Amino acid sequence: MPRFIDISQLGDARLQKKLDRLDKRVQKAIVRRGLRKAAKDVLDSARANVAVDTGALRDGLAVKAVKPKRGVFGLQIATPTRAELGIDAEAKGFYPAVLEYGSENHTARPYLRPALDENREKARATIAESIRAELDAATS
Repeated sequence: MPRFIDISQLGDARLQKKLDRLDKRVQKAIVRRGLRKAAKDVLDSARANVAVDTGALRDGLAVKAVKPKRGVFGLQIATPTRAELGIDAEAKGFYPAVLEYGSENHTARPYLRPALDENREKARATIAESIRAELDAATS
């Protein structure tokens, strides 16, 4: 039987077996809470890394759920919308993207990718720890 949620990336087969025994809704809730805890560290790093002019971009960065597709769900660190940043809808360019990737006139000053890179291992550990604690509580 295929798994509803595969956490094999965390490297703990016992954790996966415990998770597989639970109802799908419970599995999803447990994993989402673990993802949210890990995403907070990435969000904090992104906020610390981003170049600040008015602070609107830094303050508008947020953790948001990714709409599930083909059974895959997750979270993302989202930038504020054009409207939230006070950018005209017809304006060319989007400065959060220009900061991250650069342009022909601006050198890249990435803030999202470095935040993920510097927190990758900590995020995995946080997710595993959160899932383990909730599974131990749910199955004991």
